[in-house]
Amino acid sequence: MTEAPSARAGAFRRVLALTILCGLVWFAFVPAQAGNFYDQPPMTEQELLRFIKDLPVYRAWARQARELAHPGLGEDGRPTFMYSAQAAAKVKGFGWEPKRFFCVMGRAAAALAMQDHGSFGADRPVDMPVVSPAEFNLVRRHSAALITAGDKK
Repeated sequence: MTEAPSARAGAFRRVLALTILCGLVWFAFVPAQAGNFYDQPPMTEQELLRFIKDLPVYRAWARQARELAHPGLGEDGRPTFMYSAQAAAKVKGFGWEPKRFFCVMGRAAAALAMQDHGSFGADRPVDMPVVSPAEFNLVRRHSAALITAGDKK
């Protein structure tokens, strides 16, 4: 039996919740950039490993600060990632370009959702970024560490 698209969108959001904090208060969220957020190079293994290392610290801060970063749609109707100026400042403190940190976060979450539920193809949730085969394989190789990092309290 095939899941309905809304169930798939829900699955993507549940997997994304492993990597971001679902806070109760929003702080002036703005699209991460003008244009298409995901028009960036594919993530590298070095970036993913660095993200896995930084994710628990980011999540602990986000939980304490009641921050929420989340996928969304840009003005062009394509997937983007929404985060506050405070979240951007926090990841800059880790040495990340915020746009890149949240791009890796979004792509990693999408790859985990694909791993759990199969390729979404044309039924991909509208706010889910396209993940290259190389990125999918990279996340699959490091999925246990990524999920553990997302679950750390």
